[in-house]
Amino acid sequence: MVGTWWSDHPDSDSGLSPGCLARSPSQYSPYMKIIDRYIAGNLLYYSAIVLSVLCGLMMLGTFIAELGDTGHGDYTALKAGAYTFLTLPGMLYELFPIGLFIGTLLGLGAMASNNELTILQSAGISFLRIFYSLALVAVLMMGLIILMGEFVVPKAESLGQSIRNQALTPRGVYLTGGNFWIRDRNSYVRIGSIPSANELGDVTIYRINAEHQLQAVTTAQKALYRNQKWQLVNLQTLVIQPNRRSLEFEEVRDWQSPFKPRLLTTLATKPTSLTLLGLRRYIHFLKKNELDSKPYRIAFWKKISTPFATLVMMVLALPSVFGLLRSSSLGVRIMVGSLGGVIFFLLNNLSAKLSLVYDLSPVLSAFVPSLFFLSLALILIRRLK
Repeated sequence: MVGTWWSDHPDSDSGLSPGCLARSPSQYSPYMKIIDRYIAGNLLYYSAIVLSVLCGLMMLGTFIAELGDTGHGDYTALKAGAYTFLTLPGMLYELFPIGLFIGTLLGLGAMASNNELTILQSAGISFLRIFYSLALVAVLMMGLIILMGEFVVPKAESLGQSIRNQALTPRGVYLTGGNFWIRDRNSYVRIGSIPSANELGDVTIYRINAEHQLQAVTTAQKALYRNQKWQLVNLQTLVIQPNRRSLEFEEVRDWQSPFKPRLLTTLATKPTSLTLLGLRRYIHFLKKNELDSKPYRIAFWKKISTPFATLVMMVLALPSVFGLLRSSSLGVRIMVGSLGGVIFFLLNNLSAKLSLVYDLSPVLSAFVPSLFFLSLALILIRRLK
């Protein structure tokens, strides 16, 4: 405890006392570093507990949902468990702002209950200096979440998706080098990208005869699933005959495809499996081929806004503890923190859905929840002053 530390360390050796610290706290950086470490340890301890509980609940729900697909193809309960475990970094990444908000509320709330915040302020340590201690933790967490989002989450998601796809994908469908190859009777189909379950990009169809000789090569910019059937868009067909070759161009052609959108839901590229650079390249590829890139642009800006959201949610916790929740019980803090986290989660997801439906700016949809909570934090801080 901070209060205990001061009572056990009189000012006989160092000349430090609460009154002295109040006059010039900046001269006692070694002692402030101890306080910074204490506050950081407190916040990280409670945040780790909260994140463990939240991730555990989400993993349980994901595993139960995955059990519904076991028995299809080679997908077993063991593979469902492996897939669920590999989604953990992504869950942690998504829950980071919420977990740190609740953890900060509980950590600072525990200090308030033990009168440690009162002792710090009595010693002359201002609200802004405590805010500085919290900001150090927030910056550290922002750096951690950026590293997670770029190096850990994409690899884990990609590996988990690969395990799931290979187990659930029917025989005759092969994944190589980022392309999908499908054998359909007398044809081989290559699909360059799957932006969504109803849309394919960069489709090439190789048709062969009974002697396994190439008869035609059809290249389409994209394929769309409309009215219970697939249509190739902006296509050209190279027809190969013994004596001559011809090239045919068409805007639209019906395509009797061997697979349905449900299969493509499994195979579609997940935005969470891509880094920022990977998302940027994929968005460029989709735009170049006139494919829908909106979900990936939203994911791109959401990945950028998540570290900022982490900082905002931790900042919001500070005036909440110093103001409304200073004398509240642990149960009240948990309830308020959970309510705030749920509101943030719902706003985050709602803004993304509205952006897709009403064609709103992806930048706006990514930052609106954070800006809303930042405004709330600034209002609470102003009321404290």
